[in-house]
Amino acid sequence: MRELFVQVDELPEASLKFGQSLELPLAEGTHLLKITNRLTTQRAEFTVRSEETVRFDAANVPAGALFAPLLALGAGGYKVSLKRV
Repeated sequence: MRELFVQVDELPEASLKFGQSLELPLAEGTHLLKITNRLTTQRAEFTVRSEETVRFDAANVPAGALFAPLLALGAGGYKVSLKRV
């Protein structure tokens, strides 16, 4: 399974493997989260309030009808899923 690469605002990019998580202290205000597996990318703008913990779930999921043909070519047909929880 492909790694996910995570970036918030202009902070350095972090990589996550299956089952890993990332916690970042962020100032109050609006931020941009970018998650990519280098094939597909999802972005989410979110606001952090005082004393708030913001959580997102991100995963590589099969890319529908393209999954089997891309897998046969060794490309791994995965897209990024991102949702706030």
